[in-house]
Amino acid sequence: MYSVMSKVKQKNWLVLITVFLFSATAVLLFINTKRNLGIGICLHEGVEYRQNEIIPNYLGKNNCYCSWDSKIECDDEDGISYESFTSESLQFSYSFRNFLEKDTPDFSKITLSDIEYSEGGLKVVLDREALCSINGEAPTQVGMYELGNEQLLLTSITNRDASLYMRSCVIGNTFVLEGFSLEEKDEFKVLYINEAGFMYDLKACFSNGKLYATGDVFKDVKNNMLCTCEEDGVKCEDL
Repeated sequence: MYSVMSKVKQKNWLVLITVFLFSATAVLLFINTKRNLGIGICLHEGVEYRQNEIIPNYLGKNNCYCSWDSKIECDDEDGISYESFTSESLQFSYSFRNFLEKDTPDFSKITLSDIEYSEGGLKVVLDREALCSINGEAPTQVGMYELGNEQLLLTSITNRDASLYMRSCVIGNTFVLEGFSLEEKDEFKVLYINEAGFMYDLKACFSNGKLYATGDVFKDVKNNMLCTCEEDGVKCEDL
């Protein structure tokens, strides 16, 4: 009797082990098949992402992931509210700079290329990645701003119609704000916020009532020093 029960238990264990091995083999086969077919794997800017992995800074967003069918999906966002922005006293223009040798632009790449302040006016020039037409035409855009006590927040709305604009490029945005004053300011920042609601510090330097872009060299007449605007602030040395 004991021998018969022992054989039955042994048989049951063999069945369980067989089922387990079969299931494991099937799973591995499924994973390898997906990998060979490229299913559940996304490639973005040379980096491979697997199914459900978050893809940072995709189109300026941080809520995008690799789906099971190898497509990059993004959760819905509320985006930016433009209620507090205005275009009053603002002259805005845009232009094509150059094409980029990559399929997808990085909408988080925003650079302050020039800033000029004079009594009663401010000019800010930005370079940012976008999608242009195949003929080198910048997408249609509208610029706006929000002015606070110690900061200027710039933004723009850009046409992303894939049937018109499909090639990665760099575009220039020029904001000219009239009736602008920096008098009695101890500090001041210039920021940009994109359509997804992500804010970027343009690293403008504020010194002695004037604004400078990164890399600008200027003379501090008051203290007789030669200064440079760097990303982490103004650096000066005695003349």
